Amino acid sequence: MSTPTFGPTGLQNVHEDAPVPHVVVRLDVQLSREELFAALVLGFTETDVDRNPDALSVEAIRTEVESCLASASFNEVWKVLERVEDGHYTGPQLRRLDALRRAMDRAYPVRVGR
Repeated sequence: MSTPTFGPTGLQNVHEDAPVPHVVVRLDVQLSREELFAALVLGFTETDVDRNPDALSVEAIRTEVESCLASASFNEVWKVLERVEDGHYTGPQLRRLDALRRAMDRAYPVRVGR
């Protein structure tokens, strides 16, 4: 089976005071399901955390992941992954993680037969 490929959803580093573009660099990043989830958690917590993950569009979810991978080091993604695996989150944070898992499942469906 081949690994499904997503993105890019949008071009990164596009903002009002961005420098004059010189090139566009494309980068493929292979992620496990756990790493993908950690990237979504990190991307989501770096932006407007008051949003409801259940209301995010597929495009918005994928944009969060891509933005995270474009701006964070992979070590930061691994730190989030370790905190999730170690049970660092509790109470309302766990409910938010459950909502982010549902969001991830919408944007990056689990393949049948895996």
